[in-house]
Amino acid sequence: MNEHIFMISGEPIRARLRVANTMVFNVITDAFGKDVTVINPDSKGHIDVIVKAPRAAIFQFAMKHMGAVLVVEPDEIATDIMKIIERNYRRYKRLLRENNSDSNF
Repeated sequence: MNEHIFMISGEPIRARLRVANTMVFNVITDAFGKDVTVINPDSKGHIDVIVKAPRAAIFQFAMKHMGAVLVVEPDEIATDIMKIIERNYRRYKRLLRENNSDSNF
């Protein structure tokens, strides 16, 4: 198992990721190695995988592949990602409002 993805060291933790079917053996195994536990796909074509890596590496991987990966466990990583998404959503919403008000000249 590749427990040091992105050259990030630290104590490995167990994480459960929900990924798009096509991503499993491509991106997941490239990042975490072939020794991942794959859980049967759901009806929507998603697969849960169990990986082991440092928390920061799992966080970074999930952020990089946000469109195709959800962190199911641990909750702390999912919560951190959700807070970043919410904060950036508010920033973009403000920016778009500013842009729209500037275009009224």
